[in-house]
Amino acid sequence: MDTHIYGSFHGRFTEKNHPVNTTWANAKNGLAWLLDMTWDEFNSFNRAALPEYLHLLAEDLNKLDLNASILIDGGVSNPALLAEVISPHQIISLARPERTSVEVWTETEERKSMKGYIYQLPNPEKAWHNFLEFDRLIAKTMLRESQEANIVTLARREKDSVDEFAERVAQALELGK
Repeated sequence: MDTHIYGSFHGRFTEKNHPVNTTWANAKNGLAWLLDMTWDEFNSFNRAALPEYLHLLAEDLNKLDLNASILIDGGVSNPALLAEVISPHQIISLARPERTSVEVWTETEERKSMKGYIYQLPNPEKAWHNFLEFDRLIAKTMLRESQEANIVTLARREKDSVDEFAERVAQALELGK
């Protein structure tokens, strides 16, 4: 989803159907605009933006085979809203509880590059601080909303291989039965 939200969806936002995201897309610097918000403003933006993302996702899904399985990774910071349109039994929330936002965003070269983008913004220290704080609060929100919406949450442990974790996810979704 992140690839679509921060990429291909931008060309598809319309003022009529996606007013929140149109405002973001038209900001002089969208990343700076977001990171200059307070948490309450940022959270409100995400809650208003998600239905707009789901509108575009639904358009894309309508082009797929109805029996196709899909994996949506990222871009959904409010799973309770997602559970209003997709059965909670078809959703798995992933967590890495033993990792801090700093650790997550510095563990790979790909993720480390985000700090480089943020440090090109005005007030880079404040922007980086807000980014990490927003990330921490998003994770907290996702866990709380997943519990409230009866969405299964699986924690990926440091010792889990990708294959082992994928098997746990498949079991939780009852795939292969």
